[in-house]
Amino acid sequence: MTKDNAKKILVYYANIPDMIKAHEEIKDYVEKKYYDGVKSPMLSGMPHGSGSGRPTETMGVRAAESGAGKRMDRNTVAIDVLGSDQEAIENALNSLCGKYKRILLWKYVSEYSWVKIATELEQPCSTVRNWHDKALYKLGENLEQDVMMVEELVNRANRAH
Repeated sequence: MTKDNAKKILVYYANIPDMIKAHEEIKDYVEKKYYDGVKSPMLSGMPHGSGSGRPTETMGVRAAESGAGKRMDRNTVAIDVLGSDQEAIENALNSLCGKYKRILLWKYVSEYSWVKIATELEQPCSTVRNWHDKALYKLGENLEQDVMMVEELVNRANRAH
């Protein structure tokens, strides 16, 4: 795996929580818009309101016609894929030595500058950048060894970038 692909995967990893949150918000919106009334009809047996005789049925038909269920399913699948990717990347990061893992997380998740990372590690910037390159190489190796269909992970990272 190239260094560029490893970098893109780390940027993707840093953005996964926000992407999951966005998909969950879409799911919640669709659910509230189309299904809230369907899920909780008044079941007391007594007439309620003066509207049409079958409001729940009407809402169900509206939800089906709009494709709301398919949209919710697509978002559920996207959330599952993002969660799997997050776990795979975390496993690859956890296989790195602590110094390499910290450098990559500080650089790509916390967005530290090279100077700040060098200060934290009490090393010159040139040494930190050298370790960074080695860490990217090792991360790429770990991903290639441990992730089935790693090319798809790279493609998702490229599309999200």
